[in-house]
Order: sequence, then C-alpha cells, then structure tokens
Amino acid sequence: MGEPVCKSPYTAADFKASKPAVLGLVEVLFNRRLSTLLTRLLVRTPLSPNQVTVLSFVVILPGVYLLSTGERLALIGAGLLIQLSFTLDCCDGELARLRGLSSPFGAWLDGLLDRIAELMLCLALGRALDHQSGDPYAYFYSFVVFAALAMTHIATLMNATAFGKGQLAESASCGLLGRLAGLVRVPPLKLRNYLRSGIDVYLMVFTLGAAFDHLMGVVYYFAIVQNLYWLAIVFVVIRQKR
Repeated sequence: MGEPVCKSPYTAADFKASKPAVLGLVEVLFNRRLSTLLTRLLVRTPLSPNQVTVLSFVVILPGVYLLSTGERLALIGAGLLIQLSFTLDCCDGELARLRGLSSPFGAWLDGLLDRIAELMLCLALGRALDHQSGDPYAYFYSFVVFAALAMTHIATLMNATAFGKGQLAESASCGLLGRLAGLVRVPPLKLRNYLRSGIDVYLMVFTLGAAFDHLMGVVYYFAIVQNLYWLAIVFVVIRQKR
C-alpha cells in the first residue's frame, strides 16, 4: 500500500477566515480565488509569509523587464507575471493569518516592496512607450501614472487618519453611496470596497494594457480615473470633517 496523503491541518473555514476584511471587486472575482489555491500549497511548505512577500517581488522583476521592451509577445508575458506577483502578494497575508504570524514588520515589508514595484512598473511603462513610438513625452506619461499612485496612497492615509473604523462604516451608509447601495442591494460598506481603485484594480489595468498592447490606455486610466478617485477621497474627508 502507498503512503497516506498528508492532509492540510487547516479547514475550508480557516482559509476563508484568512482573507482580509476589506476586498476589492477584482480581488473577489479573480485574485483571491487563485490565491486560495496557491496558499493551500504554500501552507505545506516551510516558506514564511515574509519569504512569500519577497518571492512576489522577485516574480515581478522579469515582468518589469518584459514590459519595458514594449514588444508584443513580451508584453503578454509581462501581464501574466504582474498578476502572478499580485496573487502571491495576496498569499503572504493569508499564510500569516493562518499560521498566526502577522507582524508589523511583515506589513511594512509588504508595503515597501509594493511601492518599489509600482515605481519600477511606471519607469518600465515609460521606456516601453518610448521604445514603441519614440514619443518625447513617454517618461512624462510614466510620471503622471506614478503621481496618481502616490496621491492615492497619500489620500488613503489621510482617510485612515481622519476616520475611525466605525465612522467609515457609518459614512458609507449615508449620501449618494448609501442610496446607490440600496438601489443595487449591496451593503454600503461592501459597495464602497468594490468601488475603490486599489492595488488589485490598477495592477489589473497594467496587466490588461500589456496583454492587449494598449499602454496608452494604462496612462489614460491613471490620468483620469485614478486621479478622480483620490480627489474623491479628499473631498469625502473634507466634507465629513466639516
């Protein structure tokens, strides 16, 4: 007889509980479905959550290079690696919560590597646009993308500083968002999460822009949608505080 199969000590309920409380729509529909499958494998390995965080960063490095070339087939590979990197980035938190290893350092490392990856993606985007068209404004476009990301992080930090957790839930149930939530029959706080343009959304924008060879579409998204998003956060904070 063969050796008995080693079963995971964690149940389906454990894996479900390992998900963060706040999930964006792209995470719900795509990334977290894949990350659960990967986490089921990673939990059987000796890899620590911080090592998975570093692995996620390592995976995106060839994706950055492929994106920077601006070549058609390379861009498809870049899109796949960007999404695989983010899926692994989801796994590190799930693994930490499953094993009870969440730590301030782990959160800091995760955030630091995410910001470095974003900067590299923006620079690679500029180089790809320059390579494809020789546009003298190519690196200016990449700066616009990075500035939109930076302002999103700053505005989000302002939001977290201005509101407590309970106040966030309360404010989400009021005004236009509350009325819209009632119309589509989605809880206000969940709808607020679905409408946010977080890392799951903008990395998917990079992925789709690369996969379909429409890099200026990435620039348009950040120049318009992402800037409107952080401006809306600022407006909400000012309005609520007044």
